[in-house]
Amino acid sequence: MNTTMTDQGIELMKTGRYFAALNATEADMKTKYIQDTGMGFLAFNTVPPFARTGIYQISVWCIPVTCKDPETTFKFLNLMYESEAVNNLLHNGIEGMHYVKTGEWGIINWPEGVTAQTSGYYNPLGLWGDKSKRYNWPPVTGEYFDQLKTFNNSIDGKVASKALGYTFNSFPVRTEYAAVNDVMSQYRAGLESGSLDPETGLPQFLNALQAAGIDRVIAENQKQLDAWLGSRH
Repeated sequence: MNTTMTDQGIELMKTGRYFAALNATEADMKTKYIQDTGMGFLAFNTVPPFARTGIYQISVWCIPVTCKDPETTFKFLNLMYESEAVNNLLHNGIEGMHYVKTGEWGIINWPEGVTAQTSGYYNPLGLWGDKSKRYNWPPVTGEYFDQLKTFNNSIDGKVASKALGYTFNSFPVRTEYAAVNDVMSQYRAGLESGSLDPETGLPQFLNALQAAGIDRVIAENQKQLDAWLGSRH
């Protein structure tokens, strides 16, 4: 890794010269990477599964104020999670044309004579509906759904952040917040890649954060968090 590299992790792994990466994981993440890269993987968790607000905010649905029929739109969003058929129509296409079911529930494959290159249907985002109702492709097996259920059930109040649901409003310290982000952009890649000597680069980074006003950002964040926690009792 260097400070000018912009390639995504998956693309780097496909080169065969990428040793490892840190990532948020879910059930059977190893098989997902095998699908995306076409090579073997060894995956292991460094911490037990837990829940935090940022994970739930990675992708969210919203109905814009310009929507002509928000009630019907909301009903369709709900249907997308309730209906196995709608979920998979959006995610995988039309059964028999873009995929066929196998003898194992939840596992599908290409129809005869159809490949990923000739299917004509491609969903790059994969954001539709409930994952427990969404069909998967080999090398995923039916065990995935049991793993997903076990994974989800393992995340309870014991491993959920006490701040789950809290979001920081940076507006009161918007100037300092922007300056801190600028400092992060300046130093992060160099420190994470080893391009900067930590003996000198890390103190410079910390001093720059102080000068940018990080203490005020932290204090404002703590103030909002305390108020949020207090409102929940």
